[in-house]
Amino acid sequence: MAEASLITQNPWWLNKNAINSDKNIQSTVNSAVKWIPRLLYTIDMDIDAVYTLRGPRQVGKTTLVKILIKKLIENNVEGRRVFYWSCDMEQGSKDLLNLINNYIDTTRTIYNERLYLFLDEISFVKDWQNTIKYLYDLGKLKNTTIILTGSHSIDIKNASEKLPGRRGTADVVYDKIFLPMKFSEFIEIKSPELNKLLMNFKLFDIQNRSSIVFNLAKGNIPNEINELNLYLNLINNLFNEYLITGGIINAISTYSLLRKLPKNLYDIYISSTIGDIKKWQKNELFLSQILKVIIDKMPNPLSWNSIKNETDVGSQSTVAEYVDILKASYVLCPIYKINRKQGMLDYKKGKKIHFLDPFIFHSLNAWIKQLDPFELCLNVLTDDVKKSNLIENIVCSHLIRYMYDLNPSDTFDISRNLFYWDNGNTEVDCVIKLSNEYLPIEVKYRNQIENNDYKGLFSFFEAQSIYKGTLLSKNTLKIHSEISTIPVPIYLLLL
Repeated sequence: MAEASLITQNPWWLNKNAINSDKNIQSTVNSAVKWIPRLLYTIDMDIDAVYTLRGPRQVGKTTLVKILIKKLIENNVEGRRVFYWSCDMEQGSKDLLNLINNYIDTTRTIYNERLYLFLDEISFVKDWQNTIKYLYDLGKLKNTTIILTGSHSIDIKNASEKLPGRRGTADVVYDKIFLPMKFSEFIEIKSPELNKLLMNFKLFDIQNRSSIVFNLAKGNIPNEINELNLYLNLINNLFNEYLITGGIINAISTYSLLRKLPKNLYDIYISSTIGDIKKWQKNELFLSQILKVIIDKMPNPLSWNSIKNETDVGSQSTVAEYVDILKASYVLCPIYKINRKQGMLDYKKGKKIHFLDPFIFHSLNAWIKQLDPFELCLNVLTDDVKKSNLIENIVCSHLIRYMYDLNPSDTFDISRNLFYWDNGNTEVDCVIKLSNEYLPIEVKYRNQIENNDYKGLFSFFEAQSIYKGTLLSKNTLKIHSEISTIPVPIYLLLL
């Protein structure tokens, strides 16, 4: 590989200030909103490690990498010790091996200090794990920190599992998942006033958040919730904006400036999703048909067979394959029904299939309906039923992330941490598992909460759960028969 090609992607080798001219750094500087992802602070750059950084398209993985590089250089790490390479043009692991091997050998003649390797979109390189394994076994990766990014989650996950014992020896989570920002992160960048309040309540600490969640589940409303409720109008206004932009930084920044979102912003995400499907030799038409059924039936449980019967897809297993790819691409979050008495999942029952993020939903909804995405988005949000269904999706995705924060692990599995429940007559939208107990959470996003809205929770209680449960409302904050009722956006700030 010619030195000039390396310099093109690593201009800080010649001039450490060149990182400031990087297009991703410039985009961050010029953005209407400033966001430093919390994930940044979970990556220890001072240990031997092979991190993977996975996440959906357009979430900002490359920008996060460039921020890490900038911080290293600002901390007086010599530029030549920091190697970045975009792998989207690489053909195979042999090319990658030669590239990294030559870099390490050359740089080690000058520096004995730690090296930092950033390999962006590594999933474009077939069998990339063989390169890492070979270099590790040769001892070439000592005193080296590696970060590998990719949007093809299945590739990254499967390949990284073939590196047992070669990721590092520290007690850390090596597989990092970079998702669109949560509502609390949205608040953090949009409202200094509310952010200060969240900091005063220490709501960025998972233990403090959990304490409040548990108190609510037991029928107690902590003082922090009463205080946040005083700001409900402001929180609701921001939540309505979040329902438009989701946690996608480009959408948030653009909407902050224009108060609308251009079609090309949605098109970028749609094209990336279609590209991911085609990478797995899947049919674009089948994808649109499957998504249409999921959206039209949302949030009702669906079986693979019921989806198949409304599409041209030939088999249930093919439907499952498409949904698995969309799950691995962080588009969808399928959750299973829990058999409360047996404490087991009913895999054969219908699955509730949620979208990870509102912007992702609006993009794909517009694609399958061939309508203007921003206008369709506004139409969804003025339809009480459709808006409520979308909000149930958001609650589900936030609960998944909350459960991960409680149990961070490279082997975290959504299906073992979040469920739904029904007994044929009544239903509970979400159930999370805490130790060996289950906490039911029902979403009723409506102006008036009636006694009948608690029916699903009361039915669940008949199974003798220790925890009471929580009902999420639009604006209501109260205790009803020892059940806490709390506005959805305030509850999301705890997750």
